[in-house]
Amino acid sequence: MSSKKKKPVIHCSSCGCYYLSKDFEKHAGFESNAPSPRSAPKGSTQKMRADGNANINNVLKCTKVSFVESEIPVIEPKEGMVGFSQAVEKRESLLPAESLGWIKYQTVLINPETLNQLESLPRSVALLQQICGANDGQRELVQPQLVLLWPCDQVSPLRIVLPFGSSNQSGNLFSLSLVPSYETVRSASLILLNHAELASDLLQLLSNPSLHLTAYLRAYLSNAFACPGLPIAVYYYGKKLKFALNEEEKTQTESETLVEGMKELTMKHHKKIYKFAFDATYNVIWEPDDMR
Repeated sequence: MSSKKKKPVIHCSSCGCYYLSKDFEKHAGFESNAPSPRSAPKGSTQKMRADGNANINNVLKCTKVSFVESEIPVIEPKEGMVGFSQAVEKRESLLPAESLGWIKYQTVLINPETLNQLESLPRSVALLQQICGANDGQRELVQPQLVLLWPCDQVSPLRIVLPFGSSNQSGNLFSLSLVPSYETVRSASLILLNHAELASDLLQLLSNPSLHLTAYLRAYLSNAFACPGLPIAVYYYGKKLKFALNEEEKTQTESETLVEGMKELTMKHHKKIYKFAFDATYNVIWEPDDMR
C-alpha cells in the first residue's frame, strides 16, 4: 500500500499565503506570540503537517503577517515573497536566449510553480533585497536592486537564484517585492558614481566620443528598469560602472504623471520605478564636481 506523497508547499486559506510544509508550525504561530491554535483532537496537527492538502484554517489561526515581515519562506500572491537563495550550475544557459546587457545581469531564476503562486508572469520586475538579522531581532533589508523574474525548473520551491554579480552562496534569505506599475523613460541623465575607483586610462576611454558610450548604454539598458536612489550597474570593457539617475534633471517620460504604485512597507523610499525604452537616449555626467 503506497503512502500519499506530501506536497512541498501548503496554501493557507486563512491568510492566502503559500509556505513550505516543513514550516507548518512556524506559520501557525506555535513558535511565536501569535494567537494560539484552536482546540483540536490530539494528533490532528501532526496529521495535517503530513498532509499537504490539509486546510489549516479548520484547526488553527495563522500569524497573518505581511511577507516582508515573515521569518520563514512565504509567498503572498500579487505582492511578493521571502525565500532562500540557491546556486545552480551553468546559470547563463538557463536564461532566455536573447538575454543581453542589463536583462542578462539582473534576471532572477525562480521555480515555475512559485512564479505561478505569486500570480506573476515571466519577465515581471521586482525589488530584490537581502534580509539580515532575521534570527536575532535586528531584521534589516539591505542591498536593494531591481530584477526580472524568469522561471526555471532547476530551482526549488520558494527559492531563487541570484543575479550575476551577487554572492553565489546559497542559503541567504531574500525578499522579492513585485512592482505593479512603472513609467517608460525615453531619455535620462546618468551620473557616474564610482569615478574615483576607475583608472585614469579607463576614464579617458569612457569620455572619448569616438567610442560612442551613449550608444552602448542605449543597447545595454534597453528595456532595463531603474529607480531613484538605486545604483545602475553597467559592465563595460570588463569593468563594472555604477550610475545613478540624475534627479535634478527632469526625466522625459511617455506621460506626464509618474506612477507610484509601491507600498511604503515594501519599497520605503523607492517609489518611482522607470523602464528605459529600447531607443532611449542618455546624457552621462562624468566629472566629480558634477556629483556633489
